[in-house]
Amino acid sequence: RCLSDWSSDVCSSDLLEECLRWAIDAVGPSKLMWGSDIPATLPQATYQQLHDVIADRVSFLDTRSQRGIFGENALQVYWGSVNAAGGSASVEH
Repeated sequence: RCLSDWSSDVCSSDLLEECLRWAIDAVGPSKLMWGSDIPATLPQATYQQLHDVIADRVSFLDTRSQRGIFGENALQVYWGSVNAAGGSASVEH
């Protein structure tokens, strides 16, 4: 629903934040990964808009949790580890 009606500001609604907070409370930020449907969603929103709407909603989390959601959790799942410095040069948001 969020992207099907991007212009009506549904993505800035409290519902989106409520859903994200529920997921974080249910499983913790270390079990969440952000992704997009690019290029299918390009008619509704840019990659940056898709990223930013979620980044804004998880800004209450510490930096490590945010980095996890935007890439490091995926590295952990798919490759088994993140470098010892707590991040990876290939993961940015």
